[in-house]
Amino acid sequence: MVGKVQAFYPDVTSNQIHCARMEMSEIFWKKDHILLLSVELLLMEHEDDVDLFQIAKVKGIELLCWGMKRIAH
Repeated sequence: MVGKVQAFYPDVTSNQIHCARMEMSEIFWKKDHILLLSVELLLMEHEDDVDLFQIAKVKGIELLCWGMKRIAH
């Protein structure tokens, strides 16, 4: 993608292209401003493909564990 964009706009850096792409694609994957909650919500949308595992809480550490069903089988 970088090469294609830079062919038309040679002064644009690869970092600028990456940042623009991430910002524009947020609507597809960013579900909340809290990152861990955002990931959990996204994974819950794909419950046919992903298992979320309940794990013991560890003081001071936030964890989210999941497995991909097709890989596990």
